[in-house]
Amino acid sequence: MKKILKYFTIIIVNLIILSVLTEVACYYKICINYAINRFPQWTQCSLKNKIEYLHNTFHHNFLIHNNFDKTYLLIKNTRFRKPLGLEYKNKPILLMGCSYAYGYLLEDNQTFAYKLSKLTKRPVYNRAFEWFWGLATMLYQARRADFYKEVPEPEYVIYVFIDDHIRRMNTSCYDCFFPYPHLRYKLNSKNRLEREKFSFLYQLYTFRLLTNMQMDKISPETSSKLVKEFFMETRQEFDKHWKNYKFIILVYEYSEEFNDTFIEELRNEGFIVLKTKDITGRVMNKKQDFAPDNWHPSESAWDEITEKFINKIPGL
Repeated sequence: MKKILKYFTIIIVNLIILSVLTEVACYYKICINYAINRFPQWTQCSLKNKIEYLHNTFHHNFLIHNNFDKTYLLIKNTRFRKPLGLEYKNKPILLMGCSYAYGYLLEDNQTFAYKLSKLTKRPVYNRAFEWFWGLATMLYQARRADFYKEVPEPEYVIYVFIDDHIRRMNTSCYDCFFPYPHLRYKLNSKNRLEREKFSFLYQLYTFRLLTNMQMDKISPETSSKLVKEFFMETRQEFDKHWKNYKFIILVYEYSEEFNDTFIEELRNEGFIVLKTKDITGRVMNKKQDFAPDNWHPSESAWDEITEKFINKIPGL
């Protein structure tokens, strides 16, 4: 019996050591990746400076940024695009989404928001997130009282949707090896979206990896239901503050494999849903459609889309 207990103890201790080493390895991988991308002098600096930078990276991007509320306030004050076209007297447009709508890698005058403002002669409030959450940050903002003090009542709400939003909304972190804060919603017992409380487990990279693996098992039917619910509940929040606005979903198609099972359901619920393929007659996957990172839309892509999109919306 003592022999069995001894072997069992050894196994448990080894598993703990392995887990700790895995976490340490992941920590250094993520910090070094972050350092190389954000700190160009990384390869030339001294070992002391590298250790100091890794420490600061951990403190700011893990201990602080895992609190999404603090991260949101930081982004709101420093990273959101400034409102455009405030000189125009027409009722404004609210633009929401992820880095596509934000205009990642683009200057202000190259973005979809700028082109919308210029062509419609309307103010445009771009509250899209530079990061990968679109649906979650849309609902998050819609449930904040300060949002309605910062954004005047729009005549049009436009959400830029990409196929990858379906995958992203089901995970606590898009990539377990990058320092993004925790923001995820789940359906509660009343079939309403409820923000998931942060757990210390999300600090563990192995746990994040497991949640990402579980995400891949979610059925298309469940994903479509969640997409619909995000839009429905966001609109319900907007309806508490605004009247007589139109909610438009612009589906940006960069692939032939787009999952559009939820589109007709949203149209039946009164949303205006337009697909870029129907607007331009093609999938946006040519070389000129992409920014230098070969992922985000270029100014050329928005030039081709914007005017045709506006012409599809009466009164816009």
